Amino acid sequence: MDTLSTQVSTVESVFQKSHLELAAWANTLQSAQKNYDSGREQLDGILSNLKRTFHEEDMSTKSPVDLALAWQTTRFGLKRLRDTALHLDFGLKSAAEALKTPYDSYTVGEPVVPTLVHDDTFIYGTKAGNPQDVRTMMNWRAKLRGAQLSRPDLKDATAMYQHYWDNDGEEKQFDYDKAYREDEGIRRSVDAEIARACLSADVLARSGNRNFKISGEPNTVSSVWTENWQKTIGGHQQWSHANIHVEGKKVTMDVTVEAQDYYDFDRGKNDIVTGVSDSENGRFTEIGWAKPFETRGRLTRTITWDIGQPP
Repeated sequence: MDTLSTQVSTVESVFQKSHLELAAWANTLQSAQKNYDSGREQLDGILSNLKRTFHEEDMSTKSPVDLALAWQTTRFGLKRLRDTALHLDFGLKSAAEALKTPYDSYTVGEPVVPTLVHDDTFIYGTKAGNPQDVRTMMNWRAKLRGAQLSRPDLKDATAMYQHYWDNDGEEKQFDYDKAYREDEGIRRSVDAEIARACLSADVLARSGNRNFKISGEPNTVSSVWTENWQKTIGGHQQWSHANIHVEGKKVTMDVTVEAQDYYDFDRGKNDIVTGVSDSENGRFTEIGWAKPFETRGRLTRTITWDIGQPP
């Protein structure tokens, strides 16, 4: 009974918050509509005056000052309409966010692999190398070899950097289970993703589903704490999918958390630890000596709980 009361209280709290957010948004929308109507009426009048101002028969009698004032007034009207449109857009986004729940990003069905965006800022093979590039390359290859020999704590990072120099652009796998064990930031993000999947599965189980699959939308992991994993994947895209089986009151979920990244160097960014500019290594992409590539990793967990009590 206590569990049921807690669930009812939680649902009431969610509805109350959504009601308040919707009421606030409705006021915003009403205000924005008034601003829009006022701005539109003003703009119609401005355009009407402008047509008269620039009418061919009257052009010879209009002074430059009159024309400049007419143009300035028109620009003001257009700016007011633009600001009002932004106001409306903000209200719509606020309402959507207010109604969003932790399980809204999951759908029933087979896994749907999200698109991984390639954000190249150094375009492969678009420039020619020179003698200075050769010297810079030798310096970086020596650093790589030194790290491979003396920094076992950077084993995953040096493996990725070595593949960058393989220059084939082939996808490379990384050990996401190892990342989970070693990096607190990644571990927290994975735990949060699994918790969201549990919430979604529990809602569906309470609705009568017994054997089903769910697939989640991607999110961005930006908190990566250790140097090894900062250099291996850094900020990356994460999503999950799961198989759920319900027997009696027991829910069993096999959930897989997927991680995707595009290994490249970004113009205007720097290495977090050393502060070295990404442009030094991005240059090797431009001259076609090293090639960016996609990376992927995953981990799987089995979670069980009683219906209505997700972990």
